[in-house]
Amino acid sequence: MDENDLADNYNSDNNVDNKLVEGLQQDQKKKPNQLPIGIIVQFDKYIGPSFLNEIDRCVPIVPYNAEWIASHTQSKFNSRIQLPIRLAWAISIHKSQGQTLDKVVIDISDQEFACGLTFVALSRTRKLSDAIILPKSFKRFQNIKKNKNLKERLLEDLRLLKMSL
Repeated sequence: MDENDLADNYNSDNNVDNKLVEGLQQDQKKKPNQLPIGIIVQFDKYIGPSFLNEIDRCVPIVPYNAEWIASHTQSKFNSRIQLPIRLAWAISIHKSQGQTLDKVVIDISDQEFACGLTFVALSRTRKLSDAIILPKSFKRFQNIKKNKNLKERLLEDLRLLKMSL
C-alpha cells in the first residue's frame, strides 16, 4: 500500500472534508504493505493546536498496535497494527437513555443487570438497520424471560391496558 492508496481509502470512507496531508516514512526502502511511521491528517472541524504551522487543523496519527489472546483458544496470541483514523465514541446504556443516535454497535453483557436495559440499547436508533449487536448466544436473550422483575412488569402493563379500555 503506498501513500496514494492510503489517501484514496481514507478520503473515500468519510463524508466530511478531512484529507490526508502527508505520510511520514522512516526510510525510503519501505516494504510492500508496510504502514508509514505516521500520517498527518487535516480535519475540517478540528479546533485544537495544529501540528504544522503552515496548514491549519493538522493532527499527526501514528500506528496503533493492538495485542490480545483469542478467548476461544486461550493460547493463540494475536496482534494488529493499524492507523486509527476513524473517530469513535463509547457510551453506557444508562447514559444513552433519551438520546437518538445515528448508528450504534451494541455489546450487551451476559445477563441483564436492570430490567429493560436491552430494550433501551436497541431503541437508541430510528431504524434497527442502524444498530449492530455484537454476537451473543441465544441463551442470553432467553435469560431475559427469567428476570425476576419481568413478571411484575407484565402484570403492571396488563393492569394499565385494562384501565385504558
